[in-house]
Amino acid sequence: MRMSSLMPRRVASLAAAALVAATVTCVDRPTEPRETTVVPVAAAPASSATGITHTVLAAGNSAVDQQVCTTASIAPAANALVTVAVLGHHASSAAPSPKVTGGGMTTWTQVKTLAFDNNATPHQRLSLFRALTASPGSGPVKITFTTTQANCQWVVEQWQGVVTTGTNGSDAVAQSATARGENVAGRTITLNAFADPGNVSFGVFGVARSTAGVAPGAGFTEITEQPSGETPPSDLQTEWSTGDNTINANWPNANGGAIGLELRAGVPPDPVASVEVAPASASVAAGSTVQL
Repeated sequence: MRMSSLMPRRVASLAAAALVAATVTCVDRPTEPRETTVVPVAAAPASSATGITHTVLAAGNSAVDQQVCTTASIAPAANALVTVAVLGHHASSAAPSPKVTGGGMTTWTQVKTLAFDNNATPHQRLSLFRALTASPGSGPVKITFTTTQANCQWVVEQWQGVVTTGTNGSDAVAQSATARGENVAGRTITLNAFADPGNVSFGVFGVARSTAGVAPGAGFTEITEQPSGETPPSDLQTEWSTGDNTINANWPNANGGAIGLELRAGVPPDPVASVEVAPASASVAAGSTVQL
């Protein structure tokens, strides 16, 4: 006896791509039709958000009195949020927020800025900028102040896996806030509860210290710390965690300022997989098997 078994060429599935093997056994029952049953592949549960990965692209400081500070050359990844944290110190009064250009990005947008040290007549300004593009170039980041700075520190960072919609990374920043204080042992920024536990907490701290000494808050990892190493004292520190809306850092008593952000993780598209079955048809002798 001979039997012809037909299998569809392509089976669509919402599961991740998988190799499916089927075995057909022919039994001598002439009164029954010979049909092949396709068993659907169960879809694996999708994560609510992809993981955000972090890279330091450039970090440094300048003790030279100058109006323009330039970072090392960077080469950002496509569709990655790039942030630039800047701390500038002016002897008489804090300068306005600087202008940021270059780094292979078309434009930079200020996220937050605040002056501190001290609160009445601040001498330092802490600022954070963002940029995102699908086709970045490369090159140094240029930080231009309106007045000469006694010293300047910067940290350029890249965040991959964030939401890429909006203008210049606007949707990647879910929320942000600032805080400052005089003669304090740290600062804490409490944001609203995160919409997704995969979102990232990003903290930027400026302290009136000339040596490293900022400790990240509980559950946070310090990214880098850039002290001025001279008088007037300045120290820039950044840190991050996942899913923690309380962003804080500690240091020996000093004037300080802080910027805290929630970075929104991107949601992956629903995958569509297909399975190719071969051969398209098979002749099976009674009592024997064939693998498809």
